[in-house]
Amino acid sequence: MSGILTAATGVFVIPLVPYLQSLKLAKDELIQALGLSFMLATVALSIRLGSVGSAGFKIDVTAQLIALLSSCLGLWFGTSIRSQLRPLQFQRALYGVFIFLGVAMVYRSLQQ
Repeated sequence: MSGILTAATGVFVIPLVPYLQSLKLAKDELIQALGLSFMLATVALSIRLGSVGSAGFKIDVTAQLIALLSSCLGLWFGTSIRSQLRPLQFQRALYGVFIFLGVAMVYRSLQQ
């Protein structure tokens, strides 16, 4: 069902996170499962988009380097605070980040 929702919407976070959370994994196992799943989904999406061969597609190396640096800083920050949070606090913080990202995406789409 998660795969069907992901394919239909193009968003792999919403069907995946509740499913992984329903497995009642320990905090570190959940983080590892989320990281691996997001990485695999992103790689699969990149391969698919690259295989389409869109005519006006240009690679922006500067934007890619900024995204890579941002993700590395985010990983470092997340790792440093993850060990200090209880599981319930971590879960609330994780969902808070997802809500923030969703609101930011909706706001940006309304601005265009």
